[in-house]
Amino acid sequence: MARQAMNANKMSQVDMMNNQAMMGMASFMQKLGKGKRKYTVKIDKGNKKFLGKLAEEMKKQMGVYGNNPQAKGMGIFLNYLESECKKKDKELKLSYDELEFLKKTISESVKQMSTMKFKWYQFIRKIAIKMMAKQYKLLLEEIQK
Repeated sequence: MARQAMNANKMSQVDMMNNQAMMGMASFMQKLGKGKRKYTVKIDKGNKKFLGKLAEEMKKQMGVYGNNPQAKGMGIFLNYLESECKKKDKELKLSYDELEFLKKTISESVKQMSTMKFKWYQFIRKIAIKMMAKQYKLLLEEIQK
């Protein structure tokens, strides 16, 4: 895929903020799986199961990238997260970069879910997305403690 040149004068403030957030995520992705896991996060059982499912789905999406070095670190982190979520204890050990990546991923997901627009006949999908956004917000609150 060819790179596309962007004219900075024609970029809106929202596009600038989105690009900045995307670049921040890319820098966190490069550091995943490399730091010492010294930060402890306490998560209850329900949110831990939800986080495990989230990690499983992210792992499926990352399978497309194959042997990319960034995907390798991401794969290590997601495997660790998935295995820790299956354990009984309520604590997760994460490095600073992993914790910040998790916070940013969840907050960006909530932000994107809140901007979704639906037709009038898609009320069931709208309710499901709102419930999922609430679950993400609860998980984010627990991680930020």
